[in-house]
Amino acid sequence: MLERGVLLAFGLPLMIASLLVTADVFVRSVQKISVSRPFKYFIIGILTFTHLYFILSFSMNSVGFICYQYTTAFIASHFFYGDRGKILILITPCMVVFYLWFVGFSDVGKAFYLPLFGVGIFVLDFLLSKVKLIRPQQQFYMMYFLTCLLSPRFSMLVHHTTTYDWEAMLAVFVGSFVLLGSFMWLHRLIEGQEYQVLAELANSKIDALTGCFNYGTYNQDLLQAVSQKKTVTIAMIDLDHFKKVNDRYGHIAGNELLRTFASRTTTFLEAHFAETYSFYRYGGEEFCLVIEGDVKERTVAAMTTLCQTISSSMFPVANFEKGTMSLSCGVEASTVCHGDILAAVERADQALYLAKQSGRNRVCTLPET
Repeated sequence: MLERGVLLAFGLPLMIASLLVTADVFVRSVQKISVSRPFKYFIIGILTFTHLYFILSFSMNSVGFICYQYTTAFIASHFFYGDRGKILILITPCMVVFYLWFVGFSDVGKAFYLPLFGVGIFVLDFLLSKVKLIRPQQQFYMMYFLTCLLSPRFSMLVHHTTTYDWEAMLAVFVGSFVLLGSFMWLHRLIEGQEYQVLAELANSKIDALTGCFNYGTYNQDLLQAVSQKKTVTIAMIDLDHFKKVNDRYGHIAGNELLRTFASRTTTFLEAHFAETYSFYRYGGEEFCLVIEGDVKERTVAAMTTLCQTISSSMFPVANFEKGTMSLSCGVEASTVCHGDILAAVERADQALYLAKQSGRNRVCTLPET
């Protein structure tokens, strides 16, 4: 009896909490990937079913009756999906019936007790939300603990191998605290780590996808160069028809192409420029190269070579065809603009536009005035 109480109060709750946290991390990952919404829901649905199957198996085989089966529904609706997640309260008893049928339970006539209890919980939760007698947070705790205590009793009307007495009820009550407390602690720990990473990225000077300097760093460096009256050469770079590349190979492949392009270009620049330079991701598929000094002619020659290199390169993407990737570039030096760096940026951008108009996959400059 003591062993069963410890299992109900600590063993099962901690095991279920760990499963919920694993599901939490997995769902966060699924929601970030670039796939269709129905596919995401399908994956999350399979995960939910698998999770519930383990809960039912653990509880039935370990203590002889079903318990904690509604924890997924309440925790998911409260922490992940909001009101949409409450549909899991109705789905859970149907999944329990399927589980019982799967393990060989034959008296299906008794199974109507389970959906009846699920509908009762759903309606009570809905009515409490409408009348607003208590706060949503208090309602969640009340419904969660009430369901944890009563659901084993209703499940025993259908199938059980041992009794659910007052000692077991007390153990489940304690276990529901352990389960929820463990999950909340781990959930907040994961959220804290994510917020920290996001904060670091927000304050970072590096573009997270390509490893180049980001646009915020570009603005800061450009203003500093203006204030220090530096002489610079600007190369504005844009990947040609990149939307079509994304449409053809997919956005995940598109991101991989951007990463590879940035990596190869960085290696190329290291080999061709001894001067101090900075390479920025300007936005989307646009990049900017800022080189200290008036090296316009060498920059045009180097960028022309880069154009030829990229257009004749293979990239690590399935079904990629050589020649699919190319770039256009506009180059200008601040000396042409009487030291006005911002004017040089503007002329480099206009030269880039000229390269696009002239057929792409080339480097252009504007005539000096």
